[in-house]
Amino acid sequence: MSRDIPPSWPIMLRLMRLDILVTQGKRTLSSVIAYLFPLLFALSAAILPSKSAIVLMACLTMGYWTLTVGTLFSLSLTEESTRIIALLPASRRTQVRARYATMACLFLWGCVQLAVECVIGVLAFGLDLSGSGPAFVGAALMFALLYAVQMPVYYAYTFAQALNRIVLASALLGMIVFVCFRTAPASVIRQVEAAAAMVPFAGWCAIALAVAAAALTASYRLSLRVWSKREL
Repeated sequence: MSRDIPPSWPIMLRLMRLDILVTQGKRTLSSVIAYLFPLLFALSAAILPSKSAIVLMACLTMGYWTLTVGTLFSLSLTEESTRIIALLPASRRTQVRARYATMACLFLWGCVQLAVECVIGVLAFGLDLSGSGPAFVGAALMFALLYAVQMPVYYAYTFAQALNRIVLASALLGMIVFVCFRTAPASVIRQVEAAAAMVPFAGWCAIALAVAAAALTASYRLSLRVWSKREL
C-alpha cells in the first residue's frame, strides 16, 4: 500500500459514499428533487431587494444542507451496526472522520448551488451582488456552527432523542434572539453596526475561519469521545 494513503482511507471513502447514498434516498426522482430544491431560493431575487435576497438565499441554502445531518443519523442502531460490520475493519475514529468529511462535501455542494442561484438571480432578475461578501461568509459560518453543535448530540442519543433536543434548543435560541432584537435600544444597535463597520472584510473572514475551525475541532473531539464510549 502506498505510504501516501493511510490504510483507513479506503474504508473512510466507502463510509462517505454510503452517507451520500443515505442523503439521496431510494428513488431517483426524490434524490434529484432533494439535491436541486435549493435552486428555488433564487426566486427570492424576484420579490426582495438585492441585499435581502442574497442574505435569504445564503442562509436558506446553507441551512437546508445543515439539516441533512439528521438524515445521516436516521438509521436505527441495528441498521447502523449492520453497515459497520459490512465495512470492517472500521475504527470509531474512521467512522467519525468519514461523517465529518461527508458534511464537508455537502458544504461544497451547497456553495456550488449558491453560486448557481446567484447566477440565476443576476440573469433572470437583475440581482446586484455588490457588497454580498459578508452574507456569504456569515452563511458559511452558520453552517459550520450548526453542524458543530448537532453532531455530538446525534452521536450521544438516539435519532429521535437528539432531534427532540435540537428542535427544543433551536426554538429556545430563536425566541431569545427575537426578544433581544425587539427589546434592544436603537442606539445600541447603531453602536454595534458602527463597530462592525470598522473591521475590514478580510478581518471578518479571518474571524469567521478561526471560529469555524475552533468549533469544528471541538465538535469532532467531543463526537469521537462520545461515539467511542457508546455501545452499538
